[in-house]
Amino acid sequence: MENRVLFAAIFFLLLLHPHAAASHNVSAFFAFGDSTLDPGNNNGLHTIVRADHDLLPPYNAADSLDLSDIATGISFASAGSGLDDLTAEQSQVMTMAQELSNFAAYTERLTAALGKKAQDIIGGPLFVIGAGSNDWMMNYYMSPIRSGTYSKVEYSRLLIGKLRSVVEERGGWKFAISGLPPLGCLPLQITLKALVPINPTLQRSCVVAKNNDAAAYNSLLQPSVDALRASLVRGWFVYVDIYTPLMDMIQNPKRYGFESTTLGCCGTGTVEVGPLCNALTPMIQEVLPKFG
Repeated sequence: MENRVLFAAIFFLLLLHPHAAASHNVSAFFAFGDSTLDPGNNNGLHTIVRADHDLLPPYNAADSLDLSDIATGISFASAGSGLDDLTAEQSQVMTMAQELSNFAAYTERLTAALGKKAQDIIGGPLFVIGAGSNDWMMNYYMSPIRSGTYSKVEYSRLLIGKLRSVVEERGGWKFAISGLPPLGCLPLQITLKALVPINPTLQRSCVVAKNNDAAAYNSLLQPSVDALRASLVRGWFVYVDIYTPLMDMIQNPKRYGFESTTLGCCGTGTVEVGPLCNALTPMIQEVLPKFG
């Protein structure tokens, strides 16, 4: 769901954003980040973290694909990754630096195959970056390494600083940078809240404090993206708000054809990650229609 909302938001921003008129030609789509944009790049890695969202060809399958299949878009994203290298290292997945290294290898392959024509592809792409959720959920909330060192505001600034460094090094291109979703409404966070020994409950509801953390992070990220747009003469930068549309879906499920938005769409519905989503555990829609 989140990945579809992200791409829908990007599509409309390309049409409506005031800076898009002069920069509407997009030669290819390149995606970086976490599971929301990973079409299978973790397959083959020694990790239980998987995602197979078939939106763009995965980089790890590029060698087996025709050049025409990867010339207009490819994803380098790795489920479980983040802006903080520690996040990826803990899950044994690709760091953002490794994703960018893979992009460099990809451009070399294109140049070797197409020569100067490769610049028509890599000279005007749209870079989509969706990362940060795992830095909070799988790192800051679950390990004292970061939470014992940084306040939430400090950690937000650390992540945004890492993101800015990635973008500034490639300032001549177009970037769509996604904010965080309502973290407290993810199935795993809802389940963990229900299991808290101090106040156990069978009622499934969003974790307000974690939603507030996501909103606070976004409130720092958006002006940072705006500042990039103002300071870098070349390039196109836009902040993509996925928090607002997702929260509207969560709060008004019937408006979007859902019966429930507190359960995941695969596995048990209570965790919705990794090995619990597989061929032996049918999608919840196959058992209980209209679950978000």
